[in-house]
Amino acid sequence: MRHILLFFTYFCLLRLPEGGITQQRASLSVVLDKLPSVKRVAVISPRELSRVDPRVLEMEAGLRSLTDTGKRRPKVAPPKENRSKFDRLQSGAKPTSLQRPYSDAQLRMLGETVFVSKLRSLAQERLKAGAPPQEDLQKQLAKAGAEGAEDLNPTTLHKMADALDCELLILTSHCSVEVRDRQERVVVFRAEVLAPTFTFGGENPFNESRFPVTGTSVTSRSVLLGEYNKPLPQMVAESAENAAKRALHTLQWRELPPFLLPNVRFALAPVVSRPAADRLLFALNGRKTLINDITTLPADVSEMFSVRISSLFADSFLEPRVVKRRLQELGENATKLWVDSEHPNTELIKAIDADYLLLAHITDLEGYGAIPNAIEGVQPSVTRGDGELENGVVFQARAVAFGVLVRVRDGAILWKDRSDSMMSLRQSNLNPLHPISERKMLQNSIRFALAGLERSFTRYGANFEQ
Repeated sequence: MRHILLFFTYFCLLRLPEGGITQQRASLSVVLDKLPSVKRVAVISPRELSRVDPRVLEMEAGLRSLTDTGKRRPKVAPPKENRSKFDRLQSGAKPTSLQRPYSDAQLRMLGETVFVSKLRSLAQERLKAGAPPQEDLQKQLAKAGAEGAEDLNPTTLHKMADALDCELLILTSHCSVEVRDRQERVVVFRAEVLAPTFTFGGENPFNESRFPVTGTSVTSRSVLLGEYNKPLPQMVAESAENAAKRALHTLQWRELPPFLLPNVRFALAPVVSRPAADRLLFALNGRKTLINDITTLPADVSEMFSVRISSLFADSFLEPRVVKRRLQELGENATKLWVDSEHPNTELIKAIDADYLLLAHITDLEGYGAIPNAIEGVQPSVTRGDGELENGVVFQARAVAFGVLVRVRDGAILWKDRSDSMMSLRQSNLNPLHPISERKMLQNSIRFALAGLERSFTRYGANFEQ
């Protein structure tokens, strides 16, 4: 019997996933109900915040000193071990973790503290709602025999809402902080939010929004000191604050950031362009359009589209070359991802092994006028007329880019935008010592058009924190 018990214990230990049994809980299903107008709101903390850790208080005091502009930041000498690790990293060695003065539990408690505090202040500010005193909230938790949000059931929540005179309760649970040390340090804060809304008297049913939320913070290492540019407690606080902003945005607008959910595969499609541009010439005898007159332009401009991808995709981001290889396996190419200039081919996109696919391409490419022969260095196909476009302009390059973010499983378009860029060359800028080519100007216009899409996509992600 003893041998059987030992074998059973050993087998169970082998079957535990990495990180312990806390990862075996079922993930929270996403439900986003409409948030009614509320006059009072209460935020209930996780169970862990009922236990005060002196080191967490120390980190909170350090965060307050960082925001105090009247005090000079103390000079920190990096440990020799951290400096030597950074030297090895610069020489090509595999990145290693620097020493952390705080435990995982202490970092999680700091993140929970900042997350709950920021969520409470944002709820009062953006919902224009009041909040019950914390003493009253603690009394109701003690009356219910609960240490935190995880210990409350629907019946108890309804009684607590009536006692606190609140229409909305926001409960936070299952908070976690993940620190990734590579060439950059990435801190990821995750939590689950439950937000039931009530009507007074307990007679009418209530809605209940529940969803996961994530916040991140990224910093690089200092070349001189070997330490990261931001202290670890500051990064934990930043990631928790970002998560709180996204949580309240989700409650208000019922929008969950698609590219910040855990275990999401994000892919970037190859960016295709036109290999030739049309030319419109202005001369004394009128205008003349030359179709595909400027040739040998790059058909793949993926290297010009450097959109900032969330740090959560460090292990699940598919680069354009991966998507291109997948398309080749299907007997297709990147141009087939588009039905026309503004509509993606959702049927082909569903064959990509990803959850979200970001696409961009150049829809229009044109040149107006011609650069004089002495500067161009080559004879153009049509001699330039004596007239100029306007205000001394002799050549203009124009590019139009269009981009979309597609949810692969159903082909839904979550974001789309158009960016137009035009570059002009004036007579006063012509210099025979530094010739300017028409192809170079067209390529620069492509680069700036794609940069406009990058800024638009960045604003799209930032909207979830407003």
